[in-house]
Amino acid sequence: MNQTHFDVIKKAQDDFITRIDALAATQSRDAGMDYVYSNSVQAERVKSRREAATFALEDGIREARAKVNTEIDTMKQAFRRYLTAPADPATLATLKALLDSGIELTDKELRAYADSQNYAILRLIAPHSHGRISAPNPDDFEKDMNAITGHFDVLAAYSGPNCELCDAVTVRPWGQSPRVNAAILSGTVPAFPGKLAEIAGRWQSVEG
Repeated sequence: MNQTHFDVIKKAQDDFITRIDALAATQSRDAGMDYVYSNSVQAERVKSRREAATFALEDGIREARAKVNTEIDTMKQAFRRYLTAPADPATLATLKALLDSGIELTDKELRAYADSQNYAILRLIAPHSHGRISAPNPDDFEKDMNAITGHFDVLAAYSGPNCELCDAVTVRPWGQSPRVNAAILSGTVPAFPGKLAEIAGRWQSVEG
């Protein structure tokens, strides 16, 4: 089964979260041995763990964003092709003749033209359909792509120089760390697959 853009994007988040889970487990085990060391050595161990966590998380989110950006670039190209795809000349001529004559198209006629999923055709018939047919709004597709990249920007922000996720991975379960906004780890991350599925449904007309 061929992977879609949205399969790759979902996996990018899944892989990043898996990396965090593994890092949290490793850090937790290591921290459990701190008590056998002096205070100064413990401080060095904490510093070392944080540096390792920062490097691992920055590397992980960089890899995830690279994969996502590749998919977004391909989606942008598909979107441009969809908006500019020419309609069948004969179909277009017939449709324009009907509309120019003032004839009101029946539901079956509207559906027959709409089934082509050609953007130009949909744009022509939508104003004459009395709300029965709608043309996709290009702004919605732009918002979809921005929502995807914005999601990973948020994850990156929590993995950057302040690395609040680095503090989180020392707490088990890591998602309950008070240093990380619950809306990010308990809301945004689990909700992302559902949002992605909604976007994928909208993009079916673009990529056919």
